[in-house]
Amino acid sequence: MKSVELFAGAGGLAIGMAKAGFHHAAVIEWNSDACETFRENKRHHTRHVEEWPLHEDDVREFDYGTLNGDVMVVSGGDAAIRKLVREAATRLGIERMEWID
Repeated sequence: MKSVELFAGAGGLAIGMAKAGFHHAAVIEWNSDACETFRENKRHHTRHVEEWPLHEDDVREFDYGTLNGDVMVVSGGDAAIRKLVREAATRLGIERMEWID
């Protein structure tokens, strides 16, 4: 299943989602240090991470229209960011939301 990872941080949740069988259409993180961690892992061909399309961007500014639909899951790192996850899911046309705490 295709997914989008928001507020990716250094990628812990994203790795878990990939191990569960999800394929990230986009991994979005605004923090440059966290993005550099991703880039370093890509340079070392870290499993899963090297395939991810990393976007160093604010989730509110990202153009979700570039993802070509078929996104089934939007995941994010912190319960405090649920409002922004919901906004992104709405832009992707996802109507059903389930929260896993």
